[in-house]
Amino acid sequence: MNRFKPLVILGIILCLGICLVHCDKKTGTGNDNQDPEASLVGTWVLTTLTIPDPDTGDDITVPASFAGISMTVVLSANGNVTITVDWGDGEETETGTWTATATTLTMNLTGETVVVPYTLTGNTLTLAITMEIDWDGDGIEEESTITMTFTKQ
Repeated sequence: MNRFKPLVILGIILCLGICLVHCDKKTGTGNDNQDPEASLVGTWVLTTLTIPDPDTGDDITVPASFAGISMTVVLSANGNVTITVDWGDGEETETGTWTATATTLTMNLTGETVVVPYTLTGNTLTLAITMEIDWDGDGIEEESTITMTFTKQ
């Protein structure tokens, strides 16, 4: 379970980042005739996290509940975003604005702008967050990409 502590920390950082991101998408996600922002509007619930195994480099996918996190992202048609995260010890909520392009979600949260690559397939939204993580506790942070998969409710 110690291996997943950095994942939980990363997830928290990601959640906060998502809350602050304002998307600037103007094209469709796989459909050139569809507005990407319209496709993203709705309530999204985190279902899985995919992290690189620091020992092998292989990806490990775990249910969000296994990592001890519950996250909901609400992208409103008026450009507002609300992110609610529960690490098991109470909920935290961030609000801001968002915009999107066909491949990038941008959120402005508490004075911070977060730009995240995404893919949208049906009712599945996948965000790829790159960050520095000290996986082995040696004081050296390695760049890692965490993939968060959400399901539209």
